[in-house]
Amino acid sequence: MSETFEIFCELITNLRGDNRRMRSEAMDAIAKIADPSCTNLLLDALKAEQDPRVRASLLKVLGRIGSSRIMDYILEFLLSPDPRMRSNAVESLGELGKSNTEVLASLRGMLDDADNRVVGTTIRVLYDLGDETGIQCLRELLRGDDNSRRCSAIWAVGAMRYHPELDTVIRYLGSPVYRVHSIASRAIQMFGADAVEPLLKSLEGARSPHRVFIIIALGRLGDRRAVPSLLRALHDGEFSVRSWVIEALARCHGTQALGAIRGDLDSKDSDLRIEVLKALKTLQSSEDVERIFEHLDHESDPRVIAAGIATLGEIGSTEHAPRLEPYTAHHDVRVRANSIEALGLLGDRAILEQLFGHLEDTEGRVVANTAIAIAGLQQKGVLEILQARLRTGDERLRLSVAYALGEISLEGVIRPLVDAIFDESMRVRRMALAGLLKHKDRFRSELIDRLETTPMGLNEVELVKLVGELELSGSLEQLVGILRDAPSPLPVQLKYYV
Repeated sequence: MSETFEIFCELITNLRGDNRRMRSEAMDAIAKIADPSCTNLLLDALKAEQDPRVRASLLKVLGRIGSSRIMDYILEFLLSPDPRMRSNAVESLGELGKSNTEVLASLRGMLDDADNRVVGTTIRVLYDLGDETGIQCLRELLRGDDNSRRCSAIWAVGAMRYHPELDTVIRYLGSPVYRVHSIASRAIQMFGADAVEPLLKSLEGARSPHRVFIIIALGRLGDRRAVPSLLRALHDGEFSVRSWVIEALARCHGTQALGAIRGDLDSKDSDLRIEVLKALKTLQSSEDVERIFEHLDHESDPRVIAAGIATLGEIGSTEHAPRLEPYTAHHDVRVRANSIEALGLLGDRAILEQLFGHLEDTEGRVVANTAIAIAGLQQKGVLEILQARLRTGDERLRLSVAYALGEISLEGVIRPLVDAIFDESMRVRRMALAGLLKHKDRFRSELIDRLETTPMGLNEVELVKLVGELELSGSLEQLVGILRDAPSPLPVQLKYYV
């Protein structure tokens, strides 16, 4: 085992603080870079850990990186009183126990478990191992009276991509029970393109709300094969499904529908007007630019105005920028934010000076969109302003600035992002980390240089997240060295290693 991994895994093994979330985040990080050489360390951590959630996570990671030699130990957790442990033990055994008759026999016994999640996981794992013992159980649960168990079975059908029961899952899209039709929708997405034809067949003769959920499912799949049926649904006169059909057609690239939906811009229903504008954006209907401007002249709903401006930013051109400028002073934050974003997308450098003024807006969303727009025009001066706002703004503003930094691709963006990692707000630190993840490939060398020259006071979990999430495991010794020389106090766990 490399020295890097030894230090890393030992750090995780010895996290014994009272903060469960911190230990859980550490486990998420180690799961990304751990290898079989860490098995014993993780076993020790599992034996010592008291929190059931962290224990369940450890068990799952062991199944991913372990070997058949730990199967007997994992088998013991099938008897755990905690259903999360039993479910993750089943999943781990599925990874470790392929073609092992003892494991298969133990897994079959879990089909009678009292917990729905355990049963659903068992059905899927057995099926993945080539054992169809759980199929009869699956069919019974799908058709039983217990909605909770039915949900587990529906999820298993999707996870297994078990085609013989796909029609059954589609029927549950019409269930009046929210959890049932919600999980049915997610399960159908797991089938991908294979679900399109069965959905189209079910659409014929279906009534609301079943009809609506079938249309939504078709839209999420975005398959062009659905366009003819969706066009028929658009013209069938059922107003309650019209907005859903328009959204689905846009997702399926149904440009044939443009003529039929333009008239809905004059609908009395604001939500329908918004869906039409979104569809025009998705379908890149540049011929509708003037029509949208004319509509905005008399539109009163700020939500619709914001949607129209967002569409113009995507389908308009530089010559339309002057007509959008007045909206940057609108009283509604959504309109201001979208107009600035649109101006940035149109790429008119003539509005740069005006954009800089919006960096002082009190709304974080406006500041973020302004920064992204200015950076898109390759103006580096925006980074200094954002760095200053990170120091002086309230939490909501700092969060927006950290988001904007993640979207900006200018040289030097790493400096303020690394600074944001040390923000007092956990939300800001997480947003900064997400931004670093976006930049880790393009600015990798700059990021490593910045980390090596920054006086750090990270706690152990933040160190773990930096190394694990950014995949900088080769730099761990350097980071620990920086921590050793840092002026701020070190956590007890890190002092042990440095």
